[in-house]
Amino acid sequence: MRKWHSHFPVGVIVFATLLSLTCQPPANNPPTTPATPSGPTTGQVGVAYDFSSSSTDPDEDGVAIRFDWGNGVVSNWSSFVTSGQQVTISYSYQTAGTFNVRAQAMDDDGDTSDWSAAHQITISAGSTNNPPNTPATPSGPATGEVGVSYDFVSSSTDPDGDSVSIRFDWGDGNISNWSSYVASGANVTASHSYLSVGTYNVKAQAKDIHGDTSAWSGGHQITIQAPVNNPPNTPAIPSGPATGEVGVSYDFVSSSTDPDGDSVSIRFDWGNGVVSNWSSFVTSGQQVTMSYSYQTAGTYYVKAQAKDVHGDTSAWSGGHQITISSGGYPNQIVATVSVDPSPEGLDALPSGEYVYVANLYSDEVSVIRTSDNTVVATVAVGDGPYDVAALPNGEYVYVANYNSDNVSVIRTSDNTVVATVSVGNEPYSLAASPNSNYVYVTNLGSDNVSVIRTSDNTVVATVGAGSDPYDVAVLPNGAYVYVANYTSNNVSVIRTSDHTVVATVAVGGGPRGLAALPNGEYVYVANNNLARVSVIRTSDNTVVATVSVGTRPLGVAVLPNGQYVYVANRDDDAVSVIRTSTNTVVETVTVGDQPVGVAVLPNGNFVYVSNYGTNDVTVLGQ
Repeated sequence: MRKWHSHFPVGVIVFATLLSLTCQPPANNPPTTPATPSGPTTGQVGVAYDFSSSSTDPDEDGVAIRFDWGNGVVSNWSSFVTSGQQVTISYSYQTAGTFNVRAQAMDDDGDTSDWSAAHQITISAGSTNNPPNTPATPSGPATGEVGVSYDFVSSSTDPDGDSVSIRFDWGDGNISNWSSYVASGANVTASHSYLSVGTYNVKAQAKDIHGDTSAWSGGHQITIQAPVNNPPNTPAIPSGPATGEVGVSYDFVSSSTDPDGDSVSIRFDWGNGVVSNWSSFVTSGQQVTMSYSYQTAGTYYVKAQAKDVHGDTSAWSGGHQITISSGGYPNQIVATVSVDPSPEGLDALPSGEYVYVANLYSDEVSVIRTSDNTVVATVAVGDGPYDVAALPNGEYVYVANYNSDNVSVIRTSDNTVVATVSVGNEPYSLAASPNSNYVYVTNLGSDNVSVIRTSDNTVVATVGAGSDPYDVAVLPNGAYVYVANYTSNNVSVIRTSDHTVVATVAVGGGPRGLAALPNGEYVYVANNNLARVSVIRTSDNTVVATVSVGTRPLGVAVLPNGQYVYVANRDDDAVSVIRTSTNTVVETVTVGDQPVGVAVLPNGNFVYVSNYGTNDVTVLGQ
């Protein structure tokens, strides 16, 4: 071990001594002499007046100010303020005379300035107080209703410039309290509600700070009538799902405004002869949500009606159409669509009109028109497109180009690539936030996630994930992003508010694909190496179930009703259908060779499966 000598060369000691002497803090400079105080030049005995001054400090120290009032009295020091900041202190003289007001400054080291030049003020013994002038006739509404509060306004000037207070005689035997004091001439507003029908004259009176009062003003006439109630407006057509299944509860929402601002209650006609109970009363215009489950298949029109607190009702709204099926799920092959070589990820537009398919080896994206399952466009993108994600607003589709380390942005109106965004190494999968503001991209080669802001297609954050992050999913509320880390056998949970990994959930071997239920309560993760799916409860990020599926599960998608999850099993050439209520596989549907990706149309009627080995897409329907 090296030992240090306990002595130093003489030169070092001398240098250190000189350095110590040169590093002593500089001497303090006192503040400058304050400015001559500003303030009134005349006044009266017993009235407080404001005086102001300021001082700068050469060392930029904080300064305090005090005043010599010229009558043998010196004020206390003020609080310390920034160098150059004005300080104001009030003082009232108790005797008549002429006085010279000076100011002195002190810095926060205790050094003081000289006294300033003098500001002269002459104080007189005072004069006889004059009462305020008669207030202006109050202004306010000319008509009103019983029980409704109305505002009235008046003002008064004071000959001596004193502050004034106002009170109102409402004309119904009631007089208001005096208002707070306001500057001479300032408006004063007071409110009053009348309890009986009639015509009333509202008057105002003023009082100054000495207690002297004015005469009452002229009267402002208001006629109060019995209230006339208006029924609520016809509610908005209810919003809710367009399709559903027997026995499943769905939410419907409507609202109504009331012309009188009354609270309203809403009820729904479900279109099958059943009418709901009235809701609780809510504020005019506030939305009301009710749930209902149909017991028979059919097409129904849901309407809403409003009622105000007086019991008056509106007309029924227009109808919202919902088609209820007898249950089930897409499990029949209704079409097979040929696409470019090696289709991988795919996604549907929110309108359900088109499905976009990433073709790995052709460096293109196929656009399938769902009405006739025809490829209507092929869009050239980057090298090795692995996955696509449509924005929830339907305006753009983002494509992860694995071999070119970037993301292509396709404008859906004309299927043109309008931007290319550089991201991490080997981007594999992507998902959009529910508000369409961000796209999250997993970078397989750099073990992180790029966050693209869609307004300007800029990467605004890069978040570290586990090893080999494959798939990514955003919760429906947009608060969290889940990332499947293949090699580290876990799922990273990213909080979107600050792009921080807040949890890591251990799952099965080789997690690849994942998807969240529409209610955001669970995330389903395909474990590629174990032929099973892990179910994560998002409230506490705990694996609450494990479901056995086919060999090498990859893509995962969920029906919009949240009742079924589809998993593409690459080595079995099949798709497993999991019922979420029991987390059991209810059916295995054979599709093309090596299925890898799954997408569901927004109406839930069709499921699209990309088959890597046969270069096509299988369409499942009922």
